[in-house]
Amino acid sequence: MAADPNGVVGLNGRLPWDYPEDLGFFRARTKGQIVIAGRVTVEGLPPQFFDTKDSICVTRNSGFRIEFNRVSYALTPSDAITNAKILAEERDQKIFMIGGAVLANAFLSAHLVDEFILTRIKAEHTGDCRLDLSLLKDWREEEILKKTPDFDIVRLIRPAESKPLDFAS
Repeated sequence: MAADPNGVVGLNGRLPWDYPEDLGFFRARTKGQIVIAGRVTVEGLPPQFFDTKDSICVTRNSGFRIEFNRVSYALTPSDAITNAKILAEERDQKIFMIGGAVLANAFLSAHLVDEFILTRIKAEHTGDCRLDLSLLKDWREEEILKKTPDFDIVRLIRPAESKPLDFAS
């Protein structure tokens, strides 16, 4: 995910910035992998994005469907993780939760991700969707994947003491 210093990640269902180099990194990193995304994020991506990866759309609306290739649906984050793990084991793929903010905050709050790739946008932007950056405050910065004048892409690792929550109960 990409976020500005205040956690802004979106405005009106779109990114409030335009950094093609960041989008290129994102596309290359997720190509051929499994992505989990919220409904608004899925609706905001072009159909061809889904041609190179298996995608799981998390939505509380059981009737929601979009005519994109390789998109399946889950009602909860835990269902999405379960489905993604089955696909990942069958196909030797990685799983990426790609947002939006509501889904990312839910995954982070429930400790459902071990690593988080964050594009730290350096300038502040106006937005209506925010990533709760406090959920990442204890995470360890493992490596800097890319540095530019406008943003840095970092890989963060979850603290060892935080364990996943059990959604089954």
